[in-house]
Amino acid sequence: LPSGSIVEAARQMLRADEWYAPLTDEERRLLGVLGLEDIIHYILEKHMDKLQRPVSDVMETKIVYVEPDTPIYKVWQMMLSRRLAALPVIKNGKIIGVIAEHDLITHGFTRPDFESSSGHRRGPTVGEVMSTPAVTIEPDTPLSEAARLIVERDIGRIYVADSSGMLQGVVDRSDVVASWLKAMGIRPL
Repeated sequence: LPSGSIVEAARQMLRADEWYAPLTDEERRLLGVLGLEDIIHYILEKHMDKLQRPVSDVMETKIVYVEPDTPIYKVWQMMLSRRLAALPVIKNGKIIGVIAEHDLITHGFTRPDFESSSGHRRGPTVGEVMSTPAVTIEPDTPLSEAARLIVERDIGRIYVADSSGMLQGVVDRSDVVASWLKAMGIRPL
């Protein structure tokens, strides 16, 4: 894609609140799928200087989280109702892991409606399924480092924690791309 097309694709994806978009030719034939991670990869190659601000400047601080003893059915409810693909797992204020849709599906919890609270048994909990340790960065980390980790680890978001592990915020792919557009003098939405 030409760089102008990348900027426009990024704006449209952010406007639609989507991480993926189809790429088509003039006849609207599907050529492939563009992901925000592809745009971030482009940014890291061509515009890394635009991502030097600390993650604390762009991170979301209102974070939905779960604890290790949270039942899986509640995780699905939270993810679906809030359109979240992952949640941090917190114990005593510290991030100890992440539970993502991928973790749930990998462990066979593929039907959220059936992972319910009905019956006498409580069912599996987050602590049995979560990924550990969580990939975290500190608040003063440059956004370019967060972007690099998101691309290298193929993760949708990276959590921000202080040096003692206390959760401070989260930066996702959309935050990285929106920050880049703003640094380029372009309104993201």
